[in-house]
Amino acid sequence: MNSIRTKLLTALMGGIFFVVMIASLALYWNVKTEISELYDNQAEQLLHQQGQTVDSTQTAQEREELIIETSLMAIIPLFLILPILLVFIGLIVRRELSPLHVFQEKVVLLDEHSLEPLVFSSLPLELKPLADALNAMIERLKIATQARKNFVADAAHELRTPLAALLFQLDFANKSTDPKDQKLALNTLEKGIHRANRLIEQLLMLARQEGNETSALVEINLTQLLSDLLVSLMPLAEAKEIELEVKQIEQVTITAQEYDIQTVVANLLDNAIRYTPQRGNVSLSLYTQKNSVILTITDNGVGIKESEKERVFDRFYRVHNHNSIGSGLGLSIVKEICQKYDIKITLEDNIPTGTVFTLEFHKEKSA
Repeated sequence: MNSIRTKLLTALMGGIFFVVMIASLALYWNVKTEISELYDNQAEQLLHQQGQTVDSTQTAQEREELIIETSLMAIIPLFLILPILLVFIGLIVRRELSPLHVFQEKVVLLDEHSLEPLVFSSLPLELKPLADALNAMIERLKIATQARKNFVADAAHELRTPLAALLFQLDFANKSTDPKDQKLALNTLEKGIHRANRLIEQLLMLARQEGNETSALVEINLTQLLSDLLVSLMPLAEAKEIELEVKQIEQVTITAQEYDIQTVVANLLDNAIRYTPQRGNVSLSLYTQKNSVILTITDNGVGIKESEKERVFDRFYRVHNHNSIGSGLGLSIVKEICQKYDIKITLEDNIPTGTVFTLEFHKEKSA
């Protein structure tokens, strides 16, 4: 088991045992030296004073026994104290690691319903960076969880409204006996189905962006992508007799996920056409400027009030006094993708009327 406590105890006891062994060897060597010097002095004194010789074998044996006995008397207490040190060190380690258990208990209590910052009466200096990082993550999770709850509630409301209208029109068509009323109801029903289908598609797009699905980045021919989108949106423009004009276009490539860039440009062009009145004009330009690629989409529609320019990127927000029916998700999807690629998006007024959306791709980050 990868336990901090076990590692600390093992390291500390290993260190203490090593120190005791070194101390024991040093003590033994010191005792041996002093006793040997003592015996040598005594033997020399006897030889000088009485002229007697000492039995070297007997003296060496006595000397060794004395050295061992004296050394053991000094060393044994050192080893006897080791278990006491082990218990003492274990208690200290347990006490010093107790904040980790408190930390664990507080983290275990966290769930999506109680994402509150962790508060500690006292915390070791080493744990403070971890606690700060965890509290920052909790705050991000709290914001994300609240956003998800709001999104689910808004999505449920947005889906319930068109579905209720569809059921009403279907019931009206079934009960009506007038062919004109039935046709009108079926036409309204068809429009409602298209709106619900578009809403579901945009919800799936948004979920895909929030899920942070990743795929390989590829080199995209932005010029060709624009041409393809203009062709696909031509029927929608022709139905309103709107002129699609390309004012300036250069050959430009960027590196990204093609689906994401297609979603951004398609949403902006689609909005420009939908919110431009009959026989209006939608134009675009694509060019490079220093280290950036600039794409502008301009319409001469009713425009967006200054007070609403920031809110149009919020989910489910619809601009007031616009006749076109939308889900309020298109620009929020555009914003999500732009943030993902660090694409700068700006919204300005078109003179005398209308709106200009500008996308700025940074070459060093997108290309």
